[in-house]
Amino acid sequence: MTTQAESDPGPPPLRSPARALGLLVLVWSVPAWLMVFQMQANAFIARSPLYPWRDVVPALVEWYLWVPLTPLVIKLAERLPLGWPPRPLALLGHGLAVALVSCLRGTAYGLASVWLARTTPLGGTAGYVGRISLGWLPVAVMVYGAVVATSHAIGYARRSRQSDLRAARLETRLAQAELEALRGTINPHFLFNALHSVGALVRSHDRTEAVEALSLLSDLLRDLLRTPGVEEATVREELSFVRRYLAIAEIRYRDRLAIEWSVDERALDLRVPRLIVQPLVENAINHGIARDSEAGLVSVGL
Repeated sequence: MTTQAESDPGPPPLRSPARALGLLVLVWSVPAWLMVFQMQANAFIARSPLYPWRDVVPALVEWYLWVPLTPLVIKLAERLPLGWPPRPLALLGHGLAVALVSCLRGTAYGLASVWLARTTPLGGTAGYVGRISLGWLPVAVMVYGAVVATSHAIGYARRSRQSDLRAARLETRLAQAELEALRGTINPHFLFNALHSVGALVRSHDRTEAVEALSLLSDLLRDLLRTPGVEEATVREELSFVRRYLAIAEIRYRDRLAIEWSVDERALDLRVPRLIVQPLVENAINHGIARDSEAGLVSVGL
């Protein structure tokens, strides 16, 4: 039986840096271009000239800045998870990260406004950047929090999926172990009874039937050894195995054993656990035919 690892981390959400970058650009393009659309819509409503491209670049810059920042925020969220109640160290770390993000956004937006949009800020560029950073702090908290919350949600979903996979794999291995244990009980028991039948024939000096029984037993053992580890077989294969087993039983019990077959042809190609029929037939013979001196009937119906 093939064994598998206890835990499966599962495939990463993104299989390559290029795909990760593409997804981040796509995600942050939504608020970036919605902001541009809002700016142009406001200008249209006010019947003012639409903004030239130089004036919309700062708005794009402030949102696309989250493309490189998002992986860093996710890494920080993994190292400092926000549980409940939150740890002071985690709160301090994320608080400093929000302040840094707000300063980076203010710097990017301010410089883009001065260099590309040709804005002339009052109080100089440094003061303009500082005011933008401070004014955007509440928005930075919300956006940063949304990134952290999304990261935690994805991590929880991945852990839940891994737990489900481990549980399903454990159930499968348990079922396989039970089937192997059952097979380990069936095979020696079946072999003992078959050899006992051959011994009875030899003691009765019926060598021809003893040889025939040994030939049938050889075929049965060949079937068992030919497909080790196979958990399933078709109904047709199971019945073929049972027919050879019953042929040995007929030699042993002679006229005391009658066999009746009632099999639906539509069931022959269905797959069932291997060696599921033979133990039932064997029990019927051992607890019925073998204990009664009268003739008995074994009916096999599917």
